[in-house]
Amino acid sequence: MGFCFKLWAFIGTLLLDSIANGFQIDLCKTRFPDSIQVAVGNFNNLGIYRLLHLKSPAHVTIMHGDVFISAPGLKLAPISEVFIEEFRRGSRLFIAVTYIAHSNDYAEHVYVEKRGKYIYECTGEEKNAFVNGPVRIRTDIMFINHSVIDTKVVVGHVKPWVWLSIGNKADDETGLLHSRLWKDGTTYLMSPIVQIDSMSRNLDGPGASLIGRITAFHQYSNEQIITVKLDKTGDREFILIIGPIEKDIFTPMNLSAYPHMVGIPIAKPVTIRQHDVDIDISRTMLPPYDVVILSNLRRGDWLYSQHTILPIRKMEDLNTRVWDAYSMVEIYKVCDEEVITHVEVFQYAVKPLKYVVVHTRKLTDIHSPGSMLFYKFNNKYDSPSYDLLSDEMSDECHKMLYNIVTTMEDVTKRQSHKL
Repeated sequence: MGFCFKLWAFIGTLLLDSIANGFQIDLCKTRFPDSIQVAVGNFNNLGIYRLLHLKSPAHVTIMHGDVFISAPGLKLAPISEVFIEEFRRGSRLFIAVTYIAHSNDYAEHVYVEKRGKYIYECTGEEKNAFVNGPVRIRTDIMFINHSVIDTKVVVGHVKPWVWLSIGNKADDETGLLHSRLWKDGTTYLMSPIVQIDSMSRNLDGPGASLIGRITAFHQYSNEQIITVKLDKTGDREFILIIGPIEKDIFTPMNLSAYPHMVGIPIAKPVTIRQHDVDIDISRTMLPPYDVVILSNLRRGDWLYSQHTILPIRKMEDLNTRVWDAYSMVEIYKVCDEEVITHVEVFQYAVKPLKYVVVHTRKLTDIHSPGSMLFYKFNNKYDSPSYDLLSDEMSDECHKMLYNIVTTMEDVTKRQSHKL
């Protein structure tokens, strides 16, 4: 009994000394000193993720209000880096702390769950079961110094370019530190990637972003061509091309620069297709594995979004549905003899007006131009709907949506749209 009392007294003295003389981080706060880098994100079922990164602290104590969370063990001294991760969903909160020793050859991981005013020790597996899926880290390409996104300069034939990679996916020694940070099996993705379009930044609106299961990202200086690597594909590279602006006219096009994969070019009943792919135009959280979303590209008076299906799985195996989960309206469902290649959403920025264009191709002629189905959103309070336009109205809609004026002088004229 005497030994236990002395041991706990020693630990208490050490803790009080750390709090008094060291650096204290209170996780109840929303603002932190500039020396602490903050990354935010989301995970399944409305989960909220936050990561705090602190370099070279002499002493550090982690608190949640007046509740003690963690402090580094004696064998780690001195500390070179501390990573604090919060996983919150509703009233439940899991906290993971990683201490990196100054020698960089040792890491200590602490996992706890906070319930009310009490802290309970848990395991990385219990934390992962709570998260139940990948963590999506919001990545702003305007900030080079990310806490968990590695920046790699690649020297090309003309000029160098920059790859952004999620920390534990880096392909060189820079990823070693993050690999130790994320050794418990959690999957991390870069999504959304924001500030990808200068024209959208200069005009009012939410700002353009790229959303998907992205592990690495590169954008050419003209902003039109983007290369991404995707999780669950062996980190394959995919090239995305944003529609061009020529003579101040924006012409949308399919983001995917690749032909679609088809095994046997015959009709295949949707009832026996192996993979269900839901394209939900109302939400941009995390799309299916095959889909990448370009969201809220500002062009003239329009906010343009596209959900494109990449050549990851054979198209005849995809049972694709387009719907609006917010309004609970199904817009289109693929038929036996066809596939859906991509879906475009045109949201007018001046007044409530929205069009959805569904692009399909025949399985028997996958390389043909395909068909376009034009829908107009009817926002009735009691029964919202997406109405399929007639051929004549579709032609007029095509002329309007695929010739968007981008110059401010013409945009301010606010051309009236009769559709």
